[in-house]
Amino acid sequence: MSQATETRRPNGSATRAVRRESLDRLRQLLDEQGPRVAFIHGIAGIGKSWLVAQFAAEARADHARVVAIDCGEVEPTADGFVAAISDELGVDPAGLAGLLARLAELPAPIVLVLDRYEVFLALDTWLRLTFCPGLPASTRVVLAGREPPSSPWLTAPRSRGEFLALPVGPLPKSEALAMLADLGVVGADAARVNGVAQGHPLALTIAARLALSRPDRDIEDLATQAVVEELAVQFQAEAADPTTREAIDAASVVRRLTSPLLRAMAPDLPADEAIERLRGLSFVESGRDGLVVHDAVKEAIVTALRSSDPDRHHRYRVGAWGHLRSELAGATRASLWRHTADLLYLLEQPNVRECFFPVGYQPVVVEPATPDDQGSFEAILATHEGPESQRALRAWWDYNPASVKMVRGREGEAVGFSITLPGRDLDRRILSRDPIAAAWADDMHRHRDANASLLFRCWLDAEAGDATPSATYGATNVDLKRMYVEERPKLQHVYAVAREFPWDVVKTLQLKPLPAADRELDGIPYVSIILDMGVGSVEGWLTRIIAGELGAATDGDDQLSLDREVLEARFGVQTIELSPLEFRLLAHLSEQAEHPVSRAELLERVWPYESEATSNVVEVTISGLRRRLGGHAKHVQTVRGRGYRYVT
Repeated sequence: MSQATETRRPNGSATRAVRRESLDRLRQLLDEQGPRVAFIHGIAGIGKSWLVAQFAAEARADHARVVAIDCGEVEPTADGFVAAISDELGVDPAGLAGLLARLAELPAPIVLVLDRYEVFLALDTWLRLTFCPGLPASTRVVLAGREPPSSPWLTAPRSRGEFLALPVGPLPKSEALAMLADLGVVGADAARVNGVAQGHPLALTIAARLALSRPDRDIEDLATQAVVEELAVQFQAEAADPTTREAIDAASVVRRLTSPLLRAMAPDLPADEAIERLRGLSFVESGRDGLVVHDAVKEAIVTALRSSDPDRHHRYRVGAWGHLRSELAGATRASLWRHTADLLYLLEQPNVRECFFPVGYQPVVVEPATPDDQGSFEAILATHEGPESQRALRAWWDYNPASVKMVRGREGEAVGFSITLPGRDLDRRILSRDPIAAAWADDMHRHRDANASLLFRCWLDAEAGDATPSATYGATNVDLKRMYVEERPKLQHVYAVAREFPWDVVKTLQLKPLPAADRELDGIPYVSIILDMGVGSVEGWLTRIIAGELGAATDGDDQLSLDREVLEARFGVQTIELSPLEFRLLAHLSEQAEHPVSRAELLERVWPYESEATSNVVEVTISGLRRRLGGHAKHVQTVRGRGYRYVT
């Protein structure tokens, strides 16, 4: 394959020198005997995305087919990933086996590029153990993210010679000055700008624009350890017009910005004009579903906004929450992750957000247990649990081995384990040995929701046991949130147990005690809790948490609240008992308040068993629900030709 003689500098100008050494190393992937996976990593704004794009351009010039996805736009599940790659290839999403077969049929070579890989941590183990080993020999993978690769990428025997780790650092001085020259900054001014930006491409771009617009600005005052952040705030404050300034602020509060969303957040702003101005900024990219401000810039600006104008920051979040909630009501299964990600970004509760999008390098990984792990499993059990608890947890290894996940350290050693399982897969033989599982099974049976439940039976760290925080607890929580996404939109209830919980966090996350499932093992009380997401599943739960943060929930005599434990609807002081089916129906309609919900959607998300979905079952249940609600039946309206809606 011929080598390209010219590359593109990060700001779009031609040069022969920028990142040439890194590009040449990446080109090893195109050799028949070269590495099969490359992992590019470096801090925000250092030029990873540009390097990936340039390599992709060179690979295409050498007749390789490049399939590139932004991990931030893809559901972090195996099904979501397979669907995204299949869509880019233009083939039917026939599952993993079908995708691998299709890749084997395509002319070689094929390059799969995954940018912003740091948000894909929940899928890292599956990609490493299942997807990449199953690829045909002609396919190569490029991963690009902020954090270094997890240890198993580097240490596993199968990775030796097949894996390339490529750190990306600042530009050398000669390349930085050449880049500044293309931006219109030369001579002493260029040296001054690079003295602050220190070869950081994004910082160079912002500093150059700031220097040109305000030549009197003394940029050397900025702290070099936070140069991108400080430059971004200065640029926003001094170099942009009022419309653009406000648009930058609003865009930094949300994951992605569209004209309708901007109108909801800042009604007085000319949304379409502001969107076009944002498109011209070097730190704003056009994604598939809106404009995205570069993470390093976004974090700095929203922090400054929260500090300098908390009321405006709050108004933006309230406007965004209302609009996203409205969009969610009409979301399809295929578009659901986009709305989930939007809600997660708006959320300020770190106990939730960071479990979906972990921050920083993760020292341990979660992998399915193998028969060889039984010794480690037993040793950790013996260290931290008594005989009764050991007997209960061994039942899961014996009868539901897929529920056991091992947490491994840098050398692949077991540093802990967890037990998680969808309720529908619970083997009933466990119930005679584990009284906690038996209590959960009784609760699921009472509410007929095994198909909509997830069981988080335990986590045990080799050193810390079930104490928090621990490496095992943190890694297990990330894996659990992956299961949340996999199981939605059916997922409604999550069961968990521990010797004690941080009750302030439990309350914030809207978890509830489940005293009927509390048990004593080895003389130690174990407390169960339940997360009742409702029929709105993960998105409904996130919407309610955000409403609590924003103070958007209100009280009143006609304000509905639902108590899942006793299947009651409450309007002010009035309490109305409902059947399980009526309760699920009312909960789903109220979570989509003001928006019509079709009969088909109700059958899919409210009725757990298809055998119950007779021709007029929805109409009959709606009629029964209205009779139960009495004077509050006015809230449940029929929308002719469209379905039903709950009106507040």
